[in-house]
Amino acid sequence: MLGLTIAKLKRNRRKKRLLKALKKGAIEGITWEDVLKDAMAKSVVSKEEAKILEHVRGLVMEIIAVDEFTTEELAVGRKPQPPVDTQHAA
Repeated sequence: MLGLTIAKLKRNRRKKRLLKALKKGAIEGITWEDVLKDAMAKSVVSKEEAKILEHVRGLVMEIIAVDEFTTEELAVGRKPQPPVDTQHAA
């Protein structure tokens, strides 16, 4: 349990260091990958730290993607709407 807590603190420090540098304008990039590359080039994070941050970002995006549904999936269980008569509309 203690090992997990220490690992979590280290991840938070990495992320804070990266976000602080980004906010100051010390690093830049349009995409997350660009930001990480620039951060590695400017020694804000190591290659290993960048890999960890990229992995965590991937996991977060995977979790977020769970909430993405197609129109057909959202329509399941809904009553079909009657067509709108546009010829006789006011």
